[in-house]
Amino acid sequence: MRILRDYFITIITFLILAGCGESNTTQPHSTTQPTTISAAASAPSTLQQVADNAVENNDVSGIILLSQKGEEEAHIVASGIDIQNQPLFKIASISKLFMAVAATKLANENTLNLQDTVAIWLPELASNIANLETATLKQVIEHRSGIPDFDSQPGFSWDHPHTDTSAMLKFIQDKPADFSPNAHYEYSNSNYLLLGMVMDVALGFNHEKYIQHEILNSFALQNTFLQQADAPQEALVTGFWDGRDMKAQEYTIPGGSMVASADDIGVFIGALNRGTLLSEDEASIYPYFYEHTGWLPGYQSVARYDAASDTVIVVFTASTGGNSSTVTEKAFNQIRNIARQ
Repeated sequence: MRILRDYFITIITFLILAGCGESNTTQPHSTTQPTTISAAASAPSTLQQVADNAVENNDVSGIILLSQKGEEEAHIVASGIDIQNQPLFKIASISKLFMAVAATKLANENTLNLQDTVAIWLPELASNIANLETATLKQVIEHRSGIPDFDSQPGFSWDHPHTDTSAMLKFIQDKPADFSPNAHYEYSNSNYLLLGMVMDVALGFNHEKYIQHEILNSFALQNTFLQQADAPQEALVTGFWDGRDMKAQEYTIPGGSMVASADDIGVFIGALNRGTLLSEDEASIYPYFYEHTGWLPGYQSVARYDAASDTVIVVFTASTGGNSSTVTEKAFNQIRNIARQ
């Protein structure tokens, strides 16, 4: 099933992130092109109006919105979700930003070399997973490795929890490469599963501990958790996939496992884009995006920075299926328009 990949490609299109060759820029940036802001009288003028309009769609059970401009405090609103006690959300592939930052820091410390091939660190997998002997860690981070995506293989289903990395690897063993390394860009969740394994070997311990110490603790992200099981379950928002309650379904695979509050993700995206997360040397080698989207059954998210208005925007939609992705896209565009006024 290609739900996650298809969603990511769709949402990246609206975020205008298709130019992945720009992902290795050394400066924080926004890839959004200038847009004309509609002055239509019907356009919402506040975040709360955007949120309330979103849940009028029957395919959206609840939504959390954050806008944080310049030096101002973050403005967080919701509709259909109680936000009084810092609700947590499955951020899915936004987790990849944390991993890319961690890999960059390790490279800057000379613990990793991003020009190493995956096989240097995981030789036991090289004989039956395509491109491990030729794809570099940098290409893995950039989704330019050509390594097949496990969630696109026959037998994979989002109807089930995914908590076994070995089981995910079996989906891509003895499968042909999607393309030669660096031939082009194609999103693959296998890349970050393998990146997590490489960092574990390089560190000699679980890379999640490194992310906790170097990123979460350093920026006081107390409402961000590396795994759903680590988070207070009563604070986790209930998400629905075509009407089914997906809160209990776990996904522990590196690159999609994290849980966080909108406020914490706003702080992280702001630090990444405004130059306080990476040192000058780290920024010069950082190879990935400065913004991301996420999708897991029942949970979809957008986390990005609009340079034109110096605004961090986060959208957490507690529904997937139906028209929920269209509603999420519309909400993001409306918040950006408000920020640029």
